[in-house]
Amino acid sequence: MHGRNAETWWGSGKGDRYDYDYSERELKEWLRKITELADKARRIYLFFNNCHAGQAARNAKLMQELLRQQQLPA
Repeated sequence: MHGRNAETWWGSGKGDRYDYDYSERELKEWLRKITELADKARRIYLFFNNCHAGQAARNAKLMQELLRQQQLPA
């Protein structure tokens, strides 16, 4: 999960590419796909690389909570 900065992806190279904080709605968009993958695999790994200002840790914790609510192993 790198972020969704389409406008600045090829920008100045000063970290703008990864300066993104996913909303709960955006993370929820992934739950169905993760559920489908979980049915086919023993483990699934999600990596958050939107680490410009600590967003990766916050977003990973939020995704972990959303997965718990779906009763998927986080």
